Amino acid sequence: MSLKNAFSGLFGPFSGKGLALVSSILDVFRNIPYENISKINSEPCSLRMPDVIMREYEKYGLGGTCFSITWLLREVLREFGTDADICMADRTYAEDAHCALVFNDGNSKYLLDPGYLIFRPILIPEDGNRIDFTFGDGRFYMERDGSCASLYSSVSADFSKFRYRLKLRAVSVSEFFGFWQRSFSFAMMNYVIVNKYIDGKLFYLKNTCLHEGRDRVVHMTPEETSLWLDSAGISGREFLKAFEKGKKNA
Repeated sequence: MSLKNAFSGLFGPFSGKGLALVSSILDVFRNIPYENISKINSEPCSLRMPDVIMREYEKYGLGGTCFSITWLLREVLREFGTDADICMADRTYAEDAHCALVFNDGNSKYLLDPGYLIFRPILIPEDGNRIDFTFGDGRFYMERDGSCASLYSSVSADFSKFRYRLKLRAVSVSEFFGFWQRSFSFAMMNYVIVNKYIDGKLFYLKNTCLHEGRDRVVHMTPEETSLWLDSAGISGREFLKAFEKGKKNA
């Protein structure tokens, strides 16, 4: 079965073209969790291609990290007859540690960033300008400085937090795969992370500590965490494997 048919069977149907089509496809990525369980449990430096992601989503409820999810989105868009540029972003802990797509619609550029759980296209401002936007319960703004755009989250009225600096230069597939392979050396391979929207609320799990939205934090045992993940549609058994491997990696 083609990727287009498999993706449409799970999340479709999709119609339209251009930005409308891109928006409808990106929106359903909210169903695919950001998680590194699959990354920790995979073979060293194994790049999970779309067929693997789709299979493990159906079997275990897994998704991937920004690299695998972004690659899946890029390939799905291509299957539907459109395309977007792969661009890299610098985080505070490493250069080229994050990735996203940039969709060109006429003279406008749009950020497509399912790896940061932003499931709608965000207009990238012109040089020297800023754009404010909300997604879920988060408030963000993006500032353009030449060939880069920096993303911040607005924590409060007078405090914001830098998230990443996106370089608006398309990288080749070989470059992207190289950055993806390098990401296996990051510290995140030592602990489990899961982000998933459930009934409109964002749940963030780090090992056995669960954040429910902005208000509630729950500390659990590994077994309790496994049961909670099962209830959220993600394999608790796969979590336990990754949790133990992460402790050995640390």
